[in-house]
Amino acid sequence: MYNPLQCAGGQTYDESWHHFVAVIGGAISGSVAAEILADHGIRVAVFEQNTRPYGKIEDGLPRWHVEQRKQEYGRIDARMKKSNVYFIPSTKLGRDFNLPQLFKWGFSAVILANGAWRDRELGVPEAEQYVGKGFSYQNPFIYCTTQE
Repeated sequence: MYNPLQCAGGQTYDESWHHFVAVIGGAISGSVAAEILADHGIRVAVFEQNTRPYGKIEDGLPRWHVEQRKQEYGRIDARMKKSNVYFIPSTKLGRDFNLPQLFKWGFSAVILANGAWRDRELGVPEAEQYVGKGFSYQNPFIYCTTQE
């Protein structure tokens, strides 16, 4: 049976550890969650569907934000290198494993930190009538400005 924890330095769950938390998504929210937990002595496995844990920073920051992108990469990388944090790349929820499997593997909690991969409705009645008239959802704008 596939066990992505073998990718995390060969370490597997040990009953002596009080908590072992799975974080789904490794970008800003996932890396911050992992850092907070690790700083409290909790072991964390961060599952990321991509090879790198940068999420929207990869394609969401306009190309002219080179320095900001480098700074964010550095912050995320530092969080992922903390003691008790195990980064597991190229592993996708729903494709490579499901939520019940995480608990079978011994995780005591799961944090879904998978970011803004799509826009959500604003939730304001009649907001849609203003799209393109001064109101824009994030993703079309970002993809339009970053693709050259």
